[in-house]
Amino acid sequence: MSLRVRQCERVGMKLLLASTVTGFALLHGAAQAQTGQTPSVEQFLNGLSPDSKGSHAAVEQSGQVAEAISAAPSAEVSREIPEIFDKLRQSSNQRVRAFAVAFLVTIAQRPDGKDLLGSRSKEIADLLSDPDEGIQKEAIALIDWVAVGHPEAYLPALRTASAKPGISQDLGFTLASTLLGLGAYAEDSESIHAALRFIQRKDLTFETRLQVAEYMGTNPGVPPEMCRELVKTLDDPDARVRAAAIVSFAGPTSSVHDLAHGRIERMSRDQHENSQVRHLAAEALAGHFPLNPNIDIAAQ
Repeated sequence: MSLRVRQCERVGMKLLLASTVTGFALLHGAAQAQTGQTPSVEQFLNGLSPDSKGSHAAVEQSGQVAEAISAAPSAEVSREIPEIFDKLRQSSNQRVRAFAVAFLVTIAQRPDGKDLLGSRSKEIADLLSDPDEGIQKEAIALIDWVAVGHPEAYLPALRTASAKPGISQDLGFTLASTLLGLGAYAEDSESIHAALRFIQRKDLTFETRLQVAEYMGTNPGVPPEMCRELVKTLDDPDARVRAAAIVSFAGPTSSVHDLAHGRIERMSRDQHENSQVRHLAAEALAGHFPLNPNIDIAAQ
């Protein structure tokens, strides 16, 4: 599984554990036209209009379908999977496709999700080349769940997607962090270097550099070559990124303590450093955690 700690965006769904779900209809044959009953996946997707993705009714009903997916027996869910992939391949309605891929993530999160989707690795990997970036992001979330134990089925497609010209930095960072996590698990240097190539880009925005700084504090087991790159965020020209990097350093799961310690010591004494950043450095060195990375650069 990816080392990244990430809350994956869903398409308006509530994803609940099966143990908390009671009283919902099973997926096949359970939903009729009667009010209050949960539609099957097929019925829900077939009933979506192009403008219904954000509607209250569609969001509420999608949550019911997701809860039913979480609670249903494996055999019931297994029968729905081909229909979901068919919708992803064939539908021209982006709302249908968005909900369909989110349902796949719901399936992947089941205790038996990896087994249910195990034979679909090529179809899942192919979603990384989808023209819709939202579908690509959900595909990465899906891979984070199903790639446990056999990441090699997905690493080539992840590397290809990461190298594609013109992708957004948001998608690029998501791909890079997944490549790093799975690549480290598989001891695949090619994937780790693909992640490094993104992190080393000279055109990263403030928002992306901030993500990189936050990453190093939330992920144990980061490979040494990536640790060396992450420590460079302590020298970022933006004080907010430096503050985030210090807070990450202070985290109990940080992999960069030894590499960063000397730099943070110097920051704590540097009179040219932002005073709030300097204070955070001193707090980190004193072993205080958690720390608040939010600083007011206008107050300096």
